[in-house]
Amino acid sequence: MEIEDMLKSLTADEQSIQIVADYLGYSVGRNPNEPESEWRMLFTDKIPDKTSAVLALKTVSDLTLETKTMDIRKLHKRVEELAVSFGGSFDAEIAGFVGQKRIVLFRLRNGNRDERLDLNEETIGKVLYLDNFNMLKNSSITVEQDDFWGGYVIHGLKDVFKRELTNHFLMMVALYRKKLSELITSKPYKNELAPLVSDNARAYIVTNALAQLVEDESYTAVLSNVVDTMILRQLMRRFIEAYYGKDEVRPFELSGIALGVGRGTLDEAIKETVEIYSNLDKSTESAINKLNKKKSVIEKYDDYVEVSLFDEDEYDVTSKIKMKDDSKTRLIELQDKATQQFQTVYGGDLFASSIGEVTTEIEKLIVEHDAEMWAKFWIDTSSENYSFRFEDVPPEALEKQYENSMSQNVQIKIEDGKPIVFYGEDLQEQKNKGAYYTDEKFVQYMVQQTVEVEFQNRIADVKEAIKDGKEAEIIKTLDYLFDMKIADLTAGGGSFLRGAFRQLAEKHDALVGLKVTDMVRGKYPMMQAGDEGSFAWEKYILHNMVYGVDIDYKAILISSLTLMLSSLQHRPVNQKLPELIGNTLIHQNSLMNSVPFYEREIIYTNYQKEIKALLKLKREQSPKYESKRQELQRTLLQYVQPILNGETQFLHVEALEVNLPEVFFGEDGKLKENAGFDCIIGNPPWEKWKANSDEFFSACDNQYNIQDSKTIKESRQKVLFERYPNIKQKWDSYEKRYQLGSSYIRDKKNFRYQSWIVEGTRTGSDLNLYKVSFERFVQTLKADSKLSVLVPDSVVTDLGATGIRHLIFEKLSLKEFLSFENRKKIFESVDGRTKFAAITVDNTPSAINSFKAFFYKQYLNDLFNENEKIDYPIDFIFEMDPERLSFFEPRSQLDLELYIKLNHKYPSLRESNIFSVKRDFDKTNDKKLFKPLEQSEVPLFEGKQMNQFKIVSKSVVGTTIEAVRKKVGDNYLTDRIVFRRIASATNKRTIIATLLPSKVDALNSLYVQKDGDKMSLERKLFLLGLLNSYVVDYILRQMIQDSLSLTFFYSLPICDEFEKSHYFKDISTLVSQLLKLNNPELFSNLHCSNTDFNDQKNEQDLIAELNACVAITYDVSRSELIHLLKSFESANHKQAVQEESQRIIEVYDRLKVGEVS
Repeated sequence: MEIEDMLKSLTADEQSIQIVADYLGYSVGRNPNEPESEWRMLFTDKIPDKTSAVLALKTVSDLTLETKTMDIRKLHKRVEELAVSFGGSFDAEIAGFVGQKRIVLFRLRNGNRDERLDLNEETIGKVLYLDNFNMLKNSSITVEQDDFWGGYVIHGLKDVFKRELTNHFLMMVALYRKKLSELITSKPYKNELAPLVSDNARAYIVTNALAQLVEDESYTAVLSNVVDTMILRQLMRRFIEAYYGKDEVRPFELSGIALGVGRGTLDEAIKETVEIYSNLDKSTESAINKLNKKKSVIEKYDDYVEVSLFDEDEYDVTSKIKMKDDSKTRLIELQDKATQQFQTVYGGDLFASSIGEVTTEIEKLIVEHDAEMWAKFWIDTSSENYSFRFEDVPPEALEKQYENSMSQNVQIKIEDGKPIVFYGEDLQEQKNKGAYYTDEKFVQYMVQQTVEVEFQNRIADVKEAIKDGKEAEIIKTLDYLFDMKIADLTAGGGSFLRGAFRQLAEKHDALVGLKVTDMVRGKYPMMQAGDEGSFAWEKYILHNMVYGVDIDYKAILISSLTLMLSSLQHRPVNQKLPELIGNTLIHQNSLMNSVPFYEREIIYTNYQKEIKALLKLKREQSPKYESKRQELQRTLLQYVQPILNGETQFLHVEALEVNLPEVFFGEDGKLKENAGFDCIIGNPPWEKWKANSDEFFSACDNQYNIQDSKTIKESRQKVLFERYPNIKQKWDSYEKRYQLGSSYIRDKKNFRYQSWIVEGTRTGSDLNLYKVSFERFVQTLKADSKLSVLVPDSVVTDLGATGIRHLIFEKLSLKEFLSFENRKKIFESVDGRTKFAAITVDNTPSAINSFKAFFYKQYLNDLFNENEKIDYPIDFIFEMDPERLSFFEPRSQLDLELYIKLNHKYPSLRESNIFSVKRDFDKTNDKKLFKPLEQSEVPLFEGKQMNQFKIVSKSVVGTTIEAVRKKVGDNYLTDRIVFRRIASATNKRTIIATLLPSKVDALNSLYVQKDGDKMSLERKLFLLGLLNSYVVDYILRQMIQDSLSLTFFYSLPICDEFEKSHYFKDISTLVSQLLKLNNPELFSNLHCSNTDFNDQKNEQDLIAELNACVAITYDVSRSELIHLLKSFESANHKQAVQEESQRIIEVYDRLKVGEVS
């Protein structure tokens, strides 16, 4: 049966379920938990015991093609109820509903009402829907047994619910972003932007000086915001039209305003107004992408001339339309009605603010003067041309659109004195704004860690008060519950805000279920049952509980839209949609506050009266609020101007507390004693705070970025400075902005954990915005609140992050640190070698002894797998590295336990002080002392000339005895231990050490033993054997990345018992034999007292004997040794390590048997 025939035969009865099962290849059975229920299970023959189903289906007689999206979403409630009824004894992957010629499917677990597959007469004509449904076929899935949990795991269903704005569609939108930018800039439309740009840009607009105008940052920023507001208005109108449905009888109406044609959507109205004679016949992704990157000169027009800006190639990939006699008049009328209609029902943030007002005026002018382009814009981006429907696209599709707009931004540059417009592969802007789309699993996990925990704690208090029966206490706990404040202070596209909203919205049943009196319930509309109560609850969440802040206006705008789309289910059609920007969504720099954090209590005392009045105006939604807010913000800039010196406007610096007075101040205008948010979640930017020459100079030199040499880049800079005289001034200003920002961040009135004192020296590294964000987020938290954010994994290892670790362990309580590698491209645009982590803390000093952790994971499902998480003892971190507090990153619980055991076996080198090293000659600073070897008295060796127990090549450079004596005295006259400074945890071996013969010395790529003349040869050989062993290497490789820091070296636990150690003589002798075997010309005279070893043993046997002896010296068990050796089996060295491991285990077994006997 073809899918079209299958769909047409569905009549919402038992036979319909059988038809679906037959098409997919499953058998039908009953719900084993509730055999009498109306749910039917679809079983695969690949699970013989039928302990789980692939699908659970139920018939719904009133599910038809006319069923509106808001009613489709409500079906998800029944899915949640089914999941609860299964408990843990039975399960299914997917639950859905079979209606009249329609099937709607949801994930049974870990899904939501927006994640669905809707198959009907409209969608079977779209490839994406057909492909997704066919993934459900029995022939498409695979099943495997779960050896750990038991039961079965079904694979192949991951992308069944994939629905997004297609790349083809996004490419076309990008083309119109380019064309609209060109249109506005070339013609007098740009005059409307004058009130929003800088004084300089305003002057360029007046004189139509395009070359100067497009180089003005304020102009390009405002232009981008206006164009994207147009794009988003178009998207949102389509979402709303699709969501509320179409009326086949009456024209589509919003708030009583009808467009007056056909079914009434604006897309359909425009199509009836013009004649379309060719519709995207040659439009392909590659063709549009090529045109987007094509550089188009922006021509200058002094008036609204009727000239098309589409060239021949652009006409080929867009619709061909012909204007009828009355088309222009009708299009003007349509645009006017559509704007009234949308503004009335939506109002909201797409029309609010000065950006919204300017966008409305420009849209009106475009329809008057370039009606054909406006019509093409709508026709070419209609979903009928692409493989999706707006009613099925989830809110997160807008977040992905935000990511796309950041990674490929419209660029306007000057070439040959003329402005050109094009799309570049501008990943730099995406990096700078941190605009990376965050996977839904991260959102779900972090919301569960914070919002869910906080809500459950608070509702538990309410239930306790209900038990006691004291009404005043019940009201007090309810007020506390509803005062919960959640924030993402670098909100991006709003994925975390949407996750928090959704999590809270699902709690309505819990509120309704609270057993309170009618008087108490009447006090809180959101506790009422039904759609009215659900709407009141969701409205309350949006206006009082979920807050977002971002420096990018587009990010705030898209956050508003995604929240709006997420809140439509219970919203009455006659209710205006929310206006959140300026209320709970704030456009400002959350990391740079005009009022210094450590002085805010004193400063805000001076403005108590103004803040009290401001808070009152905001609560009353007074039109005076915005002007009073701006007035106070301007006044408060005085506290930051001495540092930022005129850059406050560009950096969007304001006082966050003043923008959100309800969060930080009481009704009396005083800063609250416990001011701030209860939960902060998010994915802050991870970029260094420093002037980026690649970003800056690539704007005027498209070859700049691809240069590897710093010298070449500097020479190209000089050429650019000569060619464009104003570039030098702009670069100096650009650098100065970062320097001023650095001064702000390093000021102790603002931040105190961005650097730290380690071993008497302040840590020096580039400032990084993830560290700034983490400390700033903590500053805005209430006491005993919760924080969960994504950060680079290096936060727990880098020297430069030492201050942040002290903040975490001394001021906060670390709950979980879950680290991933990006090898499976969790973040598509980020390098696969990058490591990052979800860190969760409570804002209260730690009262716990351990936290949950894992490292090196690649799959996000591990976030929810408690069996993968390690219990990491906090005391061990303080014990191992009390100054830096850096982490060892184990791959398993066994790794951690073994690492702790080994570190506790012997004191560290720092504690025992039995052995220390230094670098002797510096290859650069001492260059004048070097001579060719034949002219030298003392050879100098480098790290690359060393291997374990071996000098692999002769020295080629040397120096004089006098120079050596000045450096090391007579220390060079004795044999000394040396090891390479450059090391990597990914090489076969991490530490590479050998013995440096007497009368030679080393360059700075080698660490050399100090005071070698004060240690016996046998002890040196013993220590060298330990250093080159797998056991000590295992400890070291857990700590380093690409260089062997002395901080890590001195933390190594090295046996200091020497002659008391059982295997002291054996190890010394083995090392002696290895040295003589590898370099007989250098070490033939080495002699140790142990004569039990056969001098004829080969190197492999000696290495095996040595490593077995060291393993026993460190009390490593056989199973631990196998695990330890297996960790060295990298892709390039697996076979060699396995063969060496087998030899070591054989010797280990022989020696252990000897111990017993």
